[in-house]
Amino acid sequence: MSSQVFLIIAHAFVCTRIDYCNSLLIGFPRTRLPSVLSVLNDAARMIARLPHYSHIPADYMINELHWLPILARVRYKVLLPVAKSQQGVAPKYLYELMSKPLSARSSRPLRSADRCDLLVRWSRTSLSQNRTSALVGPALWNDTSLALRSVMLQRI
Repeated sequence: MSSQVFLIIAHAFVCTRIDYCNSLLIGFPRTRLPSVLSVLNDAARMIARLPHYSHIPADYMINELHWLPILARVRYKVLLPVAKSQQGVAPKYLYELMSKPLSARSSRPLRSADRCDLLVRWSRTSLSQNRTSALVGPALWNDTSLALRSVMLQRI
């Protein structure tokens, strides 16, 4: 079989499952990420037809397979619905969850100190609720640089 077939299989069975579970991975301890990364490395070895214990360079995964590193991949998949809600192309419930502070929604011009950050809701409950998209999405958006925000908003 060609490497293209292996690439399709890896996307169908590995990447889709990692993307499906990205909300679980956002608060995952860094000590537990190597197990997820090993699955991606095994898929890359299968595509490249390398032996099981051979090294997969990060450049190969980024440049050849076009796979982001696991933390960047998870962050991107969480930030995408936030960017869509800012453009108004997301469902209404997402737009309402990812709201701007009152000064950003008003008609007065923003001060230069205002970065048009999103309102991060406060939660006093368990860690699992602090990983919900209503809390994590706006917090990640606020931590993202303005240049990256504008690039994400332009590509939607």
